[in-house]
Amino acid sequence: MFGLTFVTPWLLAGAALIAAPIIIHLLSKRKFKIIGWAAMEFLLEADRRNRRRVRLESLLLLLLRCLAIILLALLVARPLINPTGLLGAAAPNAAIQRVIILDDSPSMTAVVENRSAFEAANAGLVEFVRDLARQRPGDTLTLITTSAPDRPVFNGQPLGAAQIDQLIEQIERLEPTDLSGNPATALQSVERLMGDRSGPRNHVIYMITDLRDNEWGVASPAASSASAEADDSRGPDGAAGATGAIGADGPDGATSDAAASPNSPGPLLALVRQIADRAAGFFIIDVGGEVGANLSVTQIAPLEKSLAAGVESRFEVTIANTGNDDAQNVDVSFKPLDAPEIRTRLPLVRAGESASVPFTYVFRQIGAVGIEVSVGADALVADNTRHFAGEVRQGTQILLVDGDPSTQPGRGETYFLQHALAPPGELPSGNVVDITTEGQFEGLTLDRYQAIIICNLYRLSEERITALENWVRGGGGLVFFLGDQVDAAAYNETLFVAGAGLLPAELTEIQGDDEQREWVGLALAAENHPALRVFGGDQNPFIKEIKFFRWWGSKPGDVVVGTAGDAAVVDAAAVGATAPAATATDAAATDAAVGNDAAGEKQIAGTSVVARFTDLETSPAIVEKVFGGGRVMLFTMPADGTWNNWPSDPSFVVAALEVAGYVARPLASESTLAVGQPIEQTLDPSKYSLNVSVSNPAGELTSFAATPTSDGKSLSARFEETGRRGLYRLSLQQHAGEGVEMFYAANIDPAESDLRRAEAEVVTQKLGESRVQILRGKASLEQAALTTGFEIWRSVLIALAVVLGVEQFLAWSFGRNR
Repeated sequence: MFGLTFVTPWLLAGAALIAAPIIIHLLSKRKFKIIGWAAMEFLLEADRRNRRRVRLESLLLLLLRCLAIILLALLVARPLINPTGLLGAAAPNAAIQRVIILDDSPSMTAVVENRSAFEAANAGLVEFVRDLARQRPGDTLTLITTSAPDRPVFNGQPLGAAQIDQLIEQIERLEPTDLSGNPATALQSVERLMGDRSGPRNHVIYMITDLRDNEWGVASPAASSASAEADDSRGPDGAAGATGAIGADGPDGATSDAAASPNSPGPLLALVRQIADRAAGFFIIDVGGEVGANLSVTQIAPLEKSLAAGVESRFEVTIANTGNDDAQNVDVSFKPLDAPEIRTRLPLVRAGESASVPFTYVFRQIGAVGIEVSVGADALVADNTRHFAGEVRQGTQILLVDGDPSTQPGRGETYFLQHALAPPGELPSGNVVDITTEGQFEGLTLDRYQAIIICNLYRLSEERITALENWVRGGGGLVFFLGDQVDAAAYNETLFVAGAGLLPAELTEIQGDDEQREWVGLALAAENHPALRVFGGDQNPFIKEIKFFRWWGSKPGDVVVGTAGDAAVVDAAAVGATAPAATATDAAATDAAVGNDAAGEKQIAGTSVVARFTDLETSPAIVEKVFGGGRVMLFTMPADGTWNNWPSDPSFVVAALEVAGYVARPLASESTLAVGQPIEQTLDPSKYSLNVSVSNPAGELTSFAATPTSDGKSLSARFEETGRRGLYRLSLQQHAGEGVEMFYAANIDPAESDLRRAEAEVVTQKLGESRVQILRGKASLEQAALTTGFEIWRSVLIALAVVLGVEQFLAWSFGRNR
């Protein structure tokens, strides 16, 4: 009836200490033996006259001291007043601000029992608001979505009859978004709201969620087991195979804090507990449920560095099953824009695992291209389709720098490379090759090229080296072929730089037999190297045919030894002491330094010897180095036929194509982004006008003007309204009058597909001694509304301070007057 409860009621036992001042008072009234004394008669008579006043003063002090003990017991017990009780109705600050955090991320569209979690939450929310308006019209309501936590749907709206219909209409119009939820940011917004003293001081928080494990940072026993199985399924480099378990790692592959520390609440739960300690109530409303099979397209990975017109482009599509049941006979559709779809079928995708599907397609036209890959419908439709956007070019842009050009066929340093990479004829090779000389190279812009091959160049200026370093750090691929024009001292000083520069090895002197009497062969240090697979295998006929009689001696920089997950650096001088040891070390080093190739392996900084000559010293023939985001390869022989017979062998064509494709900067996925990530395009003002338009996946057109960049040299076209998944078409206008179109693909976060649920018991355990209640289902919203109370400990603390102050003052005053 009164609506009074306590957070820690057992501490009310401290109120028993009220007996202490009473006992002291009674003890002070004990009877003593009276002995008459004539001089005391006058004092006794005065005491008889003041006895009533003294008794009242003592009783007043006793009451104040008893009241202080009672208030102290109430303070530590933290009383709660239910707004529906008599005390709540009479309290001056009884108004409550109800703050609802609604998860509207894609995972909330998962269908459970013929209804999505979001539909259930929305229906329950409407009934909750109606009931609340009838019972608590003086309260206010704030609704925050996790997709836009800084933009509340409504903020501090009264629940009176005049506003309730409008509020319900706004709630009914809400729809789930394609944006990943950010509950932590939403809670921070609530924390700021609670710090605003201009509004109600009593807050009750409701988090409506599907309680997914990866979002709440809770490692339930089942999730921990799945994570362990995923770790077991990974190879030595930490990368999952074509079919592997889906672990509990985040996007960067790092294990969550909850998994690392089982007793830790994690950052989100810690924030929940922090806010709950200050709120009148905190409720987590779980509207999610278990699903069967849930298939999602998690990746569309082009295996080429760029999409070329007229040649086959290979793609690898990854299908994941994040549900609880296996999926059989999974149909996968691969559909380029304005082209027929290609279909294939996966026999089985086991629960908690993923599988890869290859697709091949030949693009006929140069320009923007979009691809849609989809699987059949299941519990969560939002992740069944994924889009890819890119640009089809004439081919991979390769620059050949000829340090010793010649007009005679077969005599130039780049002659064989040019014919290998872009042979003459009608059939496209997938490469676009430009040739430049030493003088022309110094002033050339590098940004358009994906790979640069420098052949027998005398030396490079400091300005050109700086430009090359920045270009390689940005992902470019650089290849050096040496020859008799090379200034070794300049290369060592400006390019090797004691191992810190671009060059993978320090040059010593030209070795071999100038008379061509002794020729040596080539031996691979690692047969699985992506660029030299043409020479792999026992008794390989190609590697037996190529011979060398001269080459540059070299000392590689520090060599990485070990796997990508456990790498160590050894002194290069120790490598190659003996041929067998050197080969074994080189193989391990090559595996470690392969870098970030099409398979997604991580780059490891360091140098690896890829191939050696078969001379007595096993001199390095091909050395590789990872530099920033790109790669540098050093061939210690020339690319023409002056020191060897390799350029005239068929294997040279295959090796040149593989090396160029291996080192080239990838451009195929440059137009794929996450939902909500802005589209940003830098424009050349000399080519393009300010007018820009963007068409979203729904066909809605938005036009705007590009703005100058901070340096004033370029234009920036930035479009932020990318909240829908699908293809965005960016249209530009050239001054020449021709229009240019670009596609951008926005996809939902693959983490939204992981519907594994956090166990409520584990969440409660990690929250510890907090006042957070976890309720199940939309109907629990009404229960949360009726059981809410607000604390009055601040008022109790103020009353205690007042009582103690009055008691001290009266005790001093009474004592002085006696």
